[in-house]
Amino acid sequence: PRSAAMSETVTLTAYSALVPALPLADAAARFGAEHGVRIEVKPGRPEKWLPALKAGAPADLMSCGAEFLLDLAEADGLVEPGTRVGVGHRKAALIVPKGNPAGISGLTDFARPGLRMGISVEGCSLGLWDEVASRAGLREQVRSKITRRAGGCGALLGLVSRAEVDAAIGWSNFDQVPNFEVEVVPLPSELMVFRSTGVGVVKGSANRAVAERFVSWLVSASGRDIYRRWGWEVA
Repeated sequence: PRSAAMSETVTLTAYSALVPALPLADAAARFGAEHGVRIEVKPGRPEKWLPALKAGAPADLMSCGAEFLLDLAEADGLVEPGTRVGVGHRKAALIVPKGNPAGISGLTDFARPGLRMGISVEGCSLGLWDEVASRAGLREQVRSKITRRAGGCGALLGLVSRAEVDAAIGWSNFDQVPNFEVEVVPLPSELMVFRSTGVGVVKGSANRAVAERFVSWLVSASGRDIYRRWGWEVA
C-alpha cells in the first residue's frame, strides 16, 4: 500500500553510471509502482554528469560502479553525508568479443605477440587492469599489449564488441549489457578484484525523505534480488 507521505506523485531524478543504471531502472520501476513515485534514471558517464550536478543541475540520487567515484562526489559536497549504501559488488573478468576469436583463456595469453588490449581511463574500471595484472605479476606484459583507451565502460564494451581489441579487463556481468556482443572469461580467485556499486542522495535534493526511502529499499530483499539478477553479488 502507498504511504500517506507519498499520496501525491513525487518525481525523483537519479543520475547513474551506464551499467549500474540497468538494475537501478528496474528497481525504480518496481518501487515507483508500489509507492506512487516516479523515478527518472539518467544513465551516462559520471565524468559527464558530476560536473553538471556541481553546477547546480537538480537531482535526487546518484549511483556509481565504484566507491571511489562516490568518494569524489562526497568530497565535492554533492552527496548527503550518511546516505550512501552499497547495493552489491562485481568481480573483475576478461571481456572478449563474441566467439572469443583470439582464444583468450587467461592473463598468460597476453604474452602472445600481436594481442590487442583495451582499457578504461574513466569510470568504475579506471585502473582495473593494473590491479589485476599486478596480482598476477604480469603488469609489464599486459601494459605492452594496451592498444586502445576508452572513456568509460560503455566505450570499452564497444571496442570489444566491434573486435577492435582482442580483450579487455572489465566486470563479470558485462555479458548481460544489452546491444554488446561480448563474452566473459572468468579470472581465478587469486586474481579477483571486487568493486562496490553505491547509491547516495544528492545534497540539496528537494525530495530527500523519499529519496532516502528508495535507497533503503534498494538494500532490502526486494532490491537486492534485482541487483543479483543483473549479475551483482549481494549479501
